[in-house]
Formats: sequence, structure tokens, C-alpha cells
Amino acid sequence: LALPAQRDVAKPPITARGDAPLQDDSWADPPQTARRIQAARPAATPVRCSREAGSLTRGSANTAPRSKHLEVDDAWADTLPLVAPWDHGVPALLHPLPNQDFVDEEPPSGSASELDDAWADGPPARAEQSAPSAEQPLVKQEIRSEVSWRPRQLTPPEIPLEYYGFAGTVVEVNACHDEAGSRFAEIFSRSRFEVAFPEASGLPLVVGLDFEWKPDRRASDDNPIALIQLACWDTVLLIRTTQCSELPQWFIDFLESKDILKAVASFDLSDRDKLKNSFGWDFTAAHEETFLDIAALAHERNVPHGMFKMAAFFETPMLKLKAVGASNWAKEGGLTACQQQYASDDAFFQLCLLGKLLEHSPPLPEEASACQCLASWQVTKSRTQALLKRVDNSTYRRGFFDLRAATEEAARELCNALGAGGCTSINDLRNARKVKKMLPDLQKQCGLSLNSSFLRQNADLFQVFMDGHQKVRLRSAGDDASDEDPGDVGDDEEVFLSEVLESLVAYSPPLDKRPSVFGRHVPEPFWVPARAILSKQQRARLEACVHQSDAMEASFSDSDGLLLRLARHPRAADDVEHLERCMAALQSSLGLSEDEARSRLRADEKFMQFWGTLRILEAGSSEEASVERSLKARTRILTDAQRLGERVNPPVSWEEARTGLEKVKWYRQLLGDCLASPNPNTEAEVQGCLDLLASAWPDLASVKDFKKRKADGTDAEKEPKKHKGVDGRGTDPKGKDQGKGGKGKEKGKGKRKDKGKGEENGIA
Repeated sequence: LALPAQRDVAKPPITARGDAPLQDDSWADPPQTARRIQAARPAATPVRCSREAGSLTRGSANTAPRSKHLEVDDAWADTLPLVAPWDHGVPALLHPLPNQDFVDEEPPSGSASELDDAWADGPPARAEQSAPSAEQPLVKQEIRSEVSWRPRQLTPPEIPLEYYGFAGTVVEVNACHDEAGSRFAEIFSRSRFEVAFPEASGLPLVVGLDFEWKPDRRASDDNPIALIQLACWDTVLLIRTTQCSELPQWFIDFLESKDILKAVASFDLSDRDKLKNSFGWDFTAAHEETFLDIAALAHERNVPHGMFKMAAFFETPMLKLKAVGASNWAKEGGLTACQQQYASDDAFFQLCLLGKLLEHSPPLPEEASACQCLASWQVTKSRTQALLKRVDNSTYRRGFFDLRAATEEAARELCNALGAGGCTSINDLRNARKVKKMLPDLQKQCGLSLNSSFLRQNADLFQVFMDGHQKVRLRSAGDDASDEDPGDVGDDEEVFLSEVLESLVAYSPPLDKRPSVFGRHVPEPFWVPARAILSKQQRARLEACVHQSDAMEASFSDSDGLLLRLARHPRAADDVEHLERCMAALQSSLGLSEDEARSRLRADEKFMQFWGTLRILEAGSSEEASVERSLKARTRILTDAQRLGERVNPPVSWEEARTGLEKVKWYRQLLGDCLASPNPNTEAEVQGCLDLLASAWPDLASVKDFKKRKADGTDAEKEPKKHKGVDGRGTDPKGKDQGKGGKGKEKGKGKRKDKGKGEENGIA
């Protein structure tokens, strides 16, 4: 590849190992980004950098190049630092290749004397070809590497059935008060230690040391230390430092004392810098021998890192609630009970785990501080461990996972509802029927509540994010998986479409988002987001073959994606049979021809609306029975409309009579009773109503007062109701001048201006 003349690229010269000049083609390289690659390192062999042979070598002697073929000078790679720590005996080397992650592989077998840096070599020349001359430019080939991706594995939270907690004395003080120094001197005095343990004479006092501060939510945050925890064998001292800009002298003396060993956890990770940034105290090498870090000791002894895992390893599980650890430690006032317990456990467990680690794998004789710490632990061990009290956590664990399951079910329904856009809110989750029912009991029994902290504890199921407001969505394993060719999955298209159709029929939206299908409304199919019933892979396959099915309709929404709607139920009711049945009833009642009966039914808009919904209803279901009653009602209305139109003077068409009948509520009620329980009495009531309508035509509004008639023909509503005035219930039949008052004399509140009481008031 020739370097373009118009580009001025300043690059270091590249030469071949045989001193043959090469033309610079580095301008064609892709942009360089940091990348981790794996190289083999035999155990217990020092690694050093060397440019003499153009490769990394082991030991003091340089090795010859591995190949006699032409190689590109890769000495520039020798200066790159090796990244510590070494994982599984394989170092990580930074190299400017596309930014991708490698999976650790086993080092190659054999006694190789140098690291494999063949990736930096140029393309090997063929056996029959000689090395290119100066006039022949080296052809650059693409460097390919096999990359194995390791996706982030999210697992359910570990909630122990039981755990251990500190049950000794907890003292909370403020560092700015004089009391703090005196309490410290009292609790951690040498005399008290030797009185409690006479055999500990000459051994150092070991103190658990930890720090807490308000969480740094952003990268720019650097909140100062708000709490210092100190733990001995029976007491934990909690020192609030929210009002301090510098450490009291007695605490500085404690940090720098060589007679007290401090048990810390991952001190270099953040505590060290926080001490310097908060109070200006700088940790130096002189202090290092009195600080024993359980994280470093666990790493050396192949014990799991982290206090939670380490405590479980030593069969003394602890409860570290993230919600408490991430709470506001700098708040005004005293610490909450949960914060006190969390802070006490942290410091006390550091003290206990330090002793257990040294017992598990005793230190070497030259490790003086660790040996003294082990001796002190063996003296104080029994009394220290006695203050670790076992706590039954089964109730909390059961409630936690019950709430987790109910929240997942509610989130699945709400996120997949039409218009949800694939997400929901915490308030909607709290108001879900099942979650709302269990939350009060869980709050009482174990203090559980549904909030963002609970959802983040279950990060394997939920994703919490901000979109104007705090939103929640499910973390779908199917959507996170790699896409496959949708045509290569499952059975043939017909079977696949039938399975999708069954899933569509079985889907039920959330109760508060469920459309009102039956009752007073005509049943209608509703749109269903495809993600509610199908995986990402299935949705991709359906998009390619949905046009082959006439049983479902498809659409697309920007917020909900692919939408599906049922067009015909796989076990739909026989709509033709229902139509023929109604035609036969109309023919027999009015003596119409088949064509005329069909024409009248099809001309009735409401009849056709109900009849058209039969295609989406399952045969034999209660929904089909409801629609069948509506069809019978419409057929009866057409029959009565024909007869009513013939009886009035002058006669009117059946369409006009039907319009009048539909406006009479009394007639509709009687017709409903007649269809629900057909008998001579209900039929007589319908005929009586029709008689009144025929005589009152066209003034049908006057019939509204004749809702019920007595057997003797008198109107029930024309008789005045009897009212009692003595007890304050009033006497006026229309309810005027009456009050809302209750029983008894002079209790009614009348609406008249004089607001009379007693007999003149009450409820009509």
C-alpha cells in the first residue's frame, strides 16, 4: 500500500529485522484504542522488558526470534506496562487494537521461554518466496483475533436464612464534644484490656476501624467522612464527625499509635483518600505496619473478597443491606437503629474476620504485626465471638422474595400494556392489586417497602431509569440474548402462527387498563403489544409471516412496537348459525320472506355490531351467551316495531316505530326481564307497555311515568306516599320543605326560609 502524496503523516520509520527498509503504510491502520489481550506466564518466573530481541523475555537471557520469516519491529510494544494483578497466571497487556474484552484462557503448556507476541509480527512469507527487497513494499494484512464475549451476569440477591449481628454495647458520640475523648480513653484503655484478659499482657490491643460518609452520587462528589466506627472485643464506639473539619488529637494519636493494631477492610480503596480529603491526615509507610487489611489478607489466602462473602465463608453470615449502606450518614440528629446496627456490624466483623483469617492460614514468623494480632485474637476469641448473636431471617427472606415475585408479575402486566411504552412507574407498581394487598403486612412484619432501593436490589429483574420521571422496566433475558435467524427457529409457519394466536387469545391486560368489553358496550377486539406475549426472536419471525394469517391483524406503534389484534378466534362461535336463528324467529313472528328477514336484520346497525363480534368470541363461552341475548333483543325490537307501526293511527314504518321504542327506557327494562326469564307474566307486562305506547303515539315521553301499574289498573306513582312527621321524617310527598335530618322530634333541618323543626321537617 503506497502512502498518498497529499498526506503528511509523521510516523517513526519501520524496518525489517533483516535491515530491509519498508515503506510506511501505518496511515491505513484503524484508530488505535486500548485493548486487553492475554499472554502466557509460567508460574514463579520474573518478567522483564527487553528490546534486544524485539519481544518480552523471561529471566536474564534473551531468546532468539521464533521465526526466520520477515517480521515487523514490535519493540514499541515492549514499553507498554503490564497490568496487575495477574489473573490465573495470565498477565493482561495493553495493546492498541479495537476495544474488546477477552475471556481468560488457560496458558499454553510447555516450557516456553518467552511470551507469545506473534500478533505483532508481520505476515509470514510463503516457503517458496524470499523476503521482499527494499523495492518491494510489505503488504499489510488484517490482524484477526477470536473474541469471546462474556456478558454481565446478574443474579438474584443473596438473602440469608439466618445471620449474625453484634449484640454488645454501642456508644454514639460527637467528635467535637469533650465526651468523645473521655469515652474513647475509657473503652480502649490498656488497663481495661489487661483487666479483662490478664493473659494478654504484652500483646497489642486490636481495634476494628471503619468509616462511613454520605454517598458520592456523581463523579464530582467528594463528601467528607461523617462517621468513624471503632470496635473492641465487647463495645463499638460510633463517632459522628459531621461538624468537624479536622480530627481531634486523641484520634490522631490512635491512628499513629504502634501499640494498637487497626483491622481495616479495603483501606487503600477509598478510606485512605477520604481521611486525607476530609481531615488532612495522610497515611504514610510508617503507619502501614499497624494497619492490617482483611481484603489483602483474604486475597493472599484465596479466601473470597468482600466482607459479606468472607463472613459466609467462615460460617458467620452477616446482613449488609445496601439500602442502609447507601443512606445519608451525614444527616442531622442521631443515627437510626438500622444505621447503628449496620455501622456496628461493619467494625466488629472486621475485627472478627481478621482473627479468623489469621487462624485459617497463620502468618509467617517475619510478619510480626500479624503474629501479634493472632496471639491477641486467640486470647480474646471466646468473649468476642460470644457477642455475635444469631438472628432468624426466614421471615424477611420469605417476604422479600414474595414481594419480588408479585412486583415482577405486576411489572410484566403494566410494562406490556397498550400505551405503556415498555415501562411503568413505582407508584403504578405499588397500586397493583397483589402488591398493594401484601405491602402493609410486609411493612409491619419485616419493614419491607417497594421503592427504588428494593428494585435496584433486584437488578437481575428490573431496570430503574429516569425519563422525566423515575421509570421501571423489566430486564428481559430474551431481549438481551443474541439475535438468531428467525427463519431457523421452531416449526413450520402454520404451527407457529397457531401458537401466536393462542397466546393472543390467552392474554389479559391489567385490570385498570382493561377495556370494558361487555355489559352495556359492544365487544371489540383490543390491540395487544407483541412484546407482551412474544420474545424478541419470535416477534422478528412473526413480522415476516403475519400477512399469511387472516385470524389476526398487525400494526405498529412508535412507543409499543408491533401490535396485534384478534380478527377471528381459533374456536370462534358459529355466526352463520346465529344469523339463521334470528331470521327464522323474525319470519315466524311477522310472516316475512327469508330475503326480507335477512334484509331487516342487516339494516339494523346495532344487530350487525353484536353479530360481528361473534368471530372473536369462543363458542360456548359466557361472552357468546351475552351476545346471543343481545341478538334476541334486537330481533324482538324489530318484531314489536312492526306491530306497533301497524297499530298507531296513522300507521308508520317499522323503522320509525323502532326508533321510538328504543327511546322508551321502561320498554327496554321489561324486554330485558322477559328475555332473562320468559314467562306469561313478563310477556303480559311487555304487551301492556306496547298498548300504552300505541295509545300515546307519537307522544311517547308521556309514558315514562307509567313504570309500574297495579293489577287494578291504578298508577302506583299517583298514590301519595305516607310520611311520618312526628319522628322528623316530614310529610310533604315531594320532599320539599324537608330536611336531611335524622330521626326524632326537632332534628330535621328544613329548606324553608324559617327552617322549621319537628313535624315540618324530615325526609320525604
